[in-house]
Amino acid sequence: ITLVRHQVAHLASAYYGSGFERAMVLSADGWGDAESGALARGDGLNLDILESGLMQASDQCLCGP
Repeated sequence: ITLVRHQVAHLASAYYGSGFERAMVLSADGWGDAESGALARGDGLNLDILESGLMQASDQCLCGP
């Protein structure tokens, strides 16, 4: 078992399950491990976290519930 941050789990499942060889990945949700959003760049087997932190409630409304 490998423990990962909440947002990293969202990013990894979206990227690695997408079938894309390269992609930008955004995770935005209400809350998780003191972060509510993260941005990453996926390239092959690498997933580089570019930004993570708190998002304003108005930003989350743009993306849905």
